[in-house]
Amino acid sequence: MLLCSFKIKEKKKRKTNYIPLNKEIKCQKKGLSYACNNIFEIIKSFCVENEGNYNDIKKQKLFCIKKDSFKTYENDTYYCCSFIIKSGNYGIEADMTNINTNEISHHKSKEEADMKDFTCLIYVPKDIESETKKGIIVFESIGNYGVKVISCDVLTRFFSNINITLEIKSVSPEAFIKKIIDKGNIKNITFITNNISQNIADNILSVSGKEKRTILNPTFPNESIIKLTEWINKKIKNNNMKMSEIVDNRDIEDITLNFRLGERSRTIRLATLDKLSIVEDIPKGFETDEQIIRYMIETADSYKEYLICN
Repeated sequence: MLLCSFKIKEKKKRKTNYIPLNKEIKCQKKGLSYACNNIFEIIKSFCVENEGNYNDIKKQKLFCIKKDSFKTYENDTYYCCSFIIKSGNYGIEADMTNINTNEISHHKSKEEADMKDFTCLIYVPKDIESETKKGIIVFESIGNYGVKVISCDVLTRFFSNINITLEIKSVSPEAFIKKIIDKGNIKNITFITNNISQNIADNILSVSGKEKRTILNPTFPNESIIKLTEWINKKIKNNNMKMSEIVDNRDIEDITLNFRLGERSRTIRLATLDKLSIVEDIPKGFETDEQIIRYMIETADSYKEYLICN
């Protein structure tokens, strides 16, 4: 599953004028002004409006919301809603073959899309501020299939049509990286510099170039973790932060972290943190819609302390 943070503001307003998600929200559509009680009333309207298929011809992908799948959840610490996104790709012919009989059961044409169900969760914490201006969106992934890009496109367009700008970003890179470090999931860390260190190999190399130094199975002292997470937090707010503030080397260009997440390996580049996708695995045994939604809520809940609106 993939996690994002989101905020909303009135179109064409100043950057910092974000709208509380848990209070009345003023909307406007086709010149008609109206108000919704909170963000979930808007999301419910989004679900109803998108029950019919949306065809992204460029990406050759269909999108719709499963009818009557919208549900709400609430306790002392959060508000949530969930719904089912149906999506699938088309444009490629294929013979659908039965794995047991090895017989072709169906020929898939270019006009047929293999529609799958993906759970989506919208999470807004209660107990951080009286006016919560930042929430979390969780998208289910199935193997290599996901719906984040097309869902964000459709959501952004829907909000724009009611005179609201929807901003969707990474939920919390510093929390995610600290989590994988604490769990010991980092397999190697690579330092990339703009010069080549002096050693015997320089006799056969050009005097210019880049150098990579990789440390396998690194152990991070607590002060290094604090320094790294503080740098990441500053980097998100100010993209001009330099790598030399992490390690004392002005020639450092990038640092990459390679780690294991469930069954998959991933690599994070600290130089491009603003593009980082926060991906968490759904453990085996969570198969029903209720189990998946419960785990999504628990995961979103673990990130809520980082949802401070800047």
